[in-house]
Amino acid sequence: LTVVVGARLARWVPLTVPEFTIGLTLFMCMPCTISSGAALAVSSGGNFALALMLTVICSTVGVFTVPIMLDQFAGFGGNVKLPVMEMIQKLVVTVLLPIALGKAIASSSPAAKTTIQTFGSPLTYLSHMFIIITPWIQISNTALKGTFATVALVDILAAVSAGALLHMVFLVINYCGTKLIGLSEDMCKSVVFVASSKTLPLALTILTILPAGLGDKGLIALPCILGHFSQIVIDSFIAAAWKTPADSAPAQK
Repeated sequence: LTVVVGARLARWVPLTVPEFTIGLTLFMCMPCTISSGAALAVSSGGNFALALMLTVICSTVGVFTVPIMLDQFAGFGGNVKLPVMEMIQKLVVTVLLPIALGKAIASSSPAAKTTIQTFGSPLTYLSHMFIIITPWIQISNTALKGTFATVALVDILAAVSAGALLHMVFLVINYCGTKLIGLSEDMCKSVVFVASSKTLPLALTILTILPAGLGDKGLIALPCILGHFSQIVIDSFIAAAWKTPADSAPAQK
């Protein structure tokens, strides 16, 4: 639902930079975040098991559905043909297969499990560094070509505002949906935070596969990056406000 609504609304946002519209639409077609949505849900007193289940399901299914969603709802134009099957194949090889192999090795090898437990934090930082490298390369190439000089600060602020506004629309939709079906408060928190978030790493991975004719990929990446940070900031404030003294009681024990 958020993909359909987000993609449609992103195309209607009057951004003056075409690449910003494409980047915002791309980001809206992504599945939920890999970790931050579940972490914020738990910090607000949400149901960890449900948040984890939603994250795993959405991240796995998203590898196969995101290229189709982009082709159907992104509306990149008749002159641009997305290689849907090629995109799915590349995502399986670059995203799904490494995760499956890593989980299999960690589960079957005691030495690997010990190494992961010992060097958990450095490995996490290394993973984040690799994620940062991709947009850094794209944006650096754009800066070298001088494309950023043609973009006004007001255009960047408009892209940030549009991403934040769409995220708040998702929060409202998911909150109302959970109340309509009568979910408990902890489950409501998990669904709202996880289902309203969009993942940045997958967006940047897909960006490298998209046809070059869409525009400058550094500019396309910018709304994705800004949208990711804005949703974390917004959700952090909401999680803190939504947390009740009863949610803190188990942690204090």
